[in-house]
Amino acid sequence: MEELRSTEILDREIQDDARRKAEKILKTGEGECRRITEEAAVRVASFRVQKEADYAKKTDACRRDSDVAIPLEKQRKHVRFVDNAVQEALDLWLRSINEERRLSLFTGLLERYKTVLGDQKLNITCFGYSPEAIGDLAGRTFGREQIASVKASPAVPGVDGLTVETENRQILCRATLAEIREELLSVRREELAAALFGGRLGE
Repeated sequence: MEELRSTEILDREIQDDARRKAEKILKTGEGECRRITEEAAVRVASFRVQKEADYAKKTDACRRDSDVAIPLEKQRKHVRFVDNAVQEALDLWLRSINEERRLSLFTGLLERYKTVLGDQKLNITCFGYSPEAIGDLAGRTFGREQIASVKASPAVPGVDGLTVETENRQILCRATLAEIREELLSVRREELAAALFGGRLGE
């Protein structure tokens, strides 16, 4: 009997010792878990702060870029609008003027060609006008004795005016509405815009 009691006591002591060790291990594990959790929370909080700062910088940069881009885009649209309006108004005007007024526009171009053409005999081809009307215009500009021939050309889409060519075919000059239009847009665009919008371009 004494031996059985000693065995029971020994078993209890072993169990108590095992329980204490298990509790110690659990407490140590719990502490380690808490430490890891706290460190993770700190890292997450630090990461969040860093990311928020990064996002704030990116947002500010985007806002600054937008603040710069919007006025530039507005200005581009304004310039495009004015340019389109000027071209449409000029095209409408060129279509609306009568033949006499249109021919007078060609006179300015022909006057410039006089130096280049010199006193050579000239063959003139007209597009959209009668040879008589173009012949009178060329005669007044170059002198009738210099005009060798004036002929009408079959209609060519988009071509309105005349060509002047020396008899030896070494020099060919054009006087067309397309050239007059381009010159007006190149040299007088600002004046045309001012006239069209009546000083309201800055509004």
